Amino acid sequence: MLNVNSNSLLIIDNFSKFLNSLYCIKSNSTVGIAVSSGVDSMTLLHLSDIWAKKYKKKLFIISYDHNLRKESIKEINYVKKISRKLGWEHKSLKWKNPSKKNILENARKARYSAISKFCKKKNIDTLLLGHHLDDLIETFCIRILKKSRIDGLCPMTSQRRLFDLNLIRPFLQTSKKSIYSYANFNKIK
Repeated sequence: MLNVNSNSLLIIDNFSKFLNSLYCIKSNSTVGIAVSSGVDSMTLLHLSDIWAKKYKKKLFIISYDHNLRKESIKEINYVKKISRKLGWEHKSLKWKNPSKKNILENARKARYSAISKFCKKKNIDTLLLGHHLDDLIETFCIRILKKSRIDGLCPMTSQRRLFDLNLIRPFLQTSKKSIYSYANFNKIK
């Protein structure tokens, strides 16, 4: 029996319902997932594993090393270990020449570019991301402070085609607190 409480059953059901409603999911047997070792992406991996096994989908776990912190190798190896334990393939990609300027923006572009190229090679056109409601709010606030135009104030959507990938964010209406609660209850490290 799956270790869930009545509240997390709603999360699993809602998660499955959301993914199963998307044409890009229905039309493909393999889905990529961007996974760091953070609680958001590890919870995404946990729920995706349950969903994929129930609906006979294949997951391909992808981690990206920005090559900016010593701990990143250890974190990626942890994701690799968990991915294999769950029975999924894992690929680690690395930013070989990190930028010295505009690090966040350049890291984002390098990450999506590398992941997109890898997904093309593997015929994966849908990538799940662990961004959540708090990320959306934080990005909105940062863009207000930077005096972004109105079209730049809503940067994330739950489904978007970018870098030749369908980027899917199932947690965009879920708070970080809810993700932590789910992770704690299900003993997700």
